[in-house]
Amino acid sequence: MRGAKRPSRCSRLPPPEVRQAIEREVTRAVYVRAMFSTAHDEANREVFLKEPADTPDLVGLAVRGQKKAVDKAIKGLSLHE
Repeated sequence: MRGAKRPSRCSRLPPPEVRQAIEREVTRAVYVRAMFSTAHDEANREVFLKEPADTPDLVGLAVRGQKKAVDKAIKGLSLHE
């Protein structure tokens, strides 16, 4: 839908690492805990939209793009704890 505005899920600015990813034009996705109990993409979208916008249960972040851009976007992040 060209020109359509997407609803905002967060009222605060993203951390610097996320802003860097946006600036480097990598595709990003966030994962909430409830998404791991579903079986398909449509169900993932439904549970994501049910999360409270101010306190989502975030458990993951995915980035996709050219290797160099992704490497720069995630430089310095802890990939797993």
